[in-house]
Amino acid sequence: MNLQIISDKEVWDNFVLAHGPLSGGFLHSWAWGEGLKTRGKRIYRMGIFDDSVTPPHPFIPRPLGTKVVRGGSLIAIALLIENRLPLGLKYLYIPRGPITVGGETAYIQVLGAVANFSKKEGAMFLRFEPAELAKDFTTAPPGALPARHLQPENTLLLDLEKTEEELRAAMHEKTRYNIGLAERKGIVVKESDAENLPDFMRLLDETIRRDKIKMYGRGYFESILKSIDKNFNAKIWTAYYYPPLPACNPSERGMQGRGGVGVPVAAAFNIYFGGTATYLFGASSDEYRNLMAPHLLQWKMILDAKTRGYKYYDFWGINPRDEKSPNYYPRWEGFSRFKRGFVEKEGTSVELLYADCLELPISRFWYKLFKVIKKLI
Repeated sequence: MNLQIISDKEVWDNFVLAHGPLSGGFLHSWAWGEGLKTRGKRIYRMGIFDDSVTPPHPFIPRPLGTKVVRGGSLIAIALLIENRLPLGLKYLYIPRGPITVGGETAYIQVLGAVANFSKKEGAMFLRFEPAELAKDFTTAPPGALPARHLQPENTLLLDLEKTEEELRAAMHEKTRYNIGLAERKGIVVKESDAENLPDFMRLLDETIRRDKIKMYGRGYFESILKSIDKNFNAKIWTAYYYPPLPACNPSERGMQGRGGVGVPVAAAFNIYFGGTATYLFGASSDEYRNLMAPHLLQWKMILDAKTRGYKYYDFWGINPRDEKSPNYYPRWEGFSRFKRGFVEKEGTSVELLYADCLELPISRFWYKLFKVIKKLI
C-alpha cells in the first residue's frame, strides 16, 4: 500500500462520485478543494493504492475512472486540509472521509498510511470525520480520540424520486399552509449565482445578529461560486416580496418588477454534487417574517432539484429527535423543527447519523499541551 498525490481531476471526482457518502460528498469534490486553495488553504489530494491488487478484483471493484499505478488499484482517497496554529504548529483535517473501498481492515490501513504522511508533514494531529454511518463504523483506529464535529453528523435526506404529491402529503399540515400563505402573499422565488451574493450576505448578517451565531464571511461563498465545474454547482436562491406600490419605499434595494420594488426577504445557498442537492445555508430578514417566505423558498428549491434529476435533497444538519442524545444541540431546535416540517410523515425521507469525529495524535506532547491550553482559553 502506498500514498500518492492525485493530480488528475477526472480520476479524483469519479472516485468520489462512485464511493462517496450521500451526504457531504461535495466536501471531497475537486471543486471544493479548489475553493479551499482560493481561500489560502494548503491541501493534499492523497490517493492510497494497493500494490497487491490489479483490477479487476472480486472484492475490490475498480471504480469508474481508476488508473492503475505501479500495478496497484486505487482503494481510497483523502482530502487533507492543513490548518495552522500558533507557535508554528499545525494539524491536518479530512472532512467526511477518507473515502475507501475494501472494508474495515483496509480503512484502518488507510488511516495508518495517512497518519504517517501527516507525521512527515510535521502535523501535531490528524482530525477526520468518517464517511461511514455510525451504525457501520464499529472499530475506531488505535489511539483515536473523540473530537468536536465541524460538519453536521446528523442530517435528513429527502427522497426526490417520490412524486410531488407524495412529497406534499408527507409535510406537516402547518408547513403546507405556510407555503400556500407565501404564495397568496405574492412571494416570488428566483435562482441566481454570484450576482445575488450581496443580498444573500445582507440577509445572512441579519440572521447572524438575530440568532447570535458564527458564520463564514463573504470570501467563503465567493470561493465556492468561483469553483463551479461540470460535476459541482452552487446556487443562491432568493425569495422576494413585492409591497403594494403606494407603500413601496424607493430607497429599498431589490429587483424592479410587477410595478414595485422586490424586497429580498429570505435566501439560501445550495450545493449540487453527484445525486444530491444540499441546502447548505439559509438566511432571512427580520421584516416580513409573517409572510413565511422561507417555507416557499425551501419548497421551490426541492422541486427544482427534483426536476433537474437529483435523487436526494439534503437538509444538511438537524437535531436528533432524542433530546438526550449527545448529538442534540438546543440552539438547533428552531431550524430543525422547520426542516422536519417537510418530512413529518415517514416514507419520503431518511435520517442519517454519521460516525463521530476523531483525532489521531501524531506528536503526543504537543497534542496534550494543545488540549490543555484550549481548555484554558
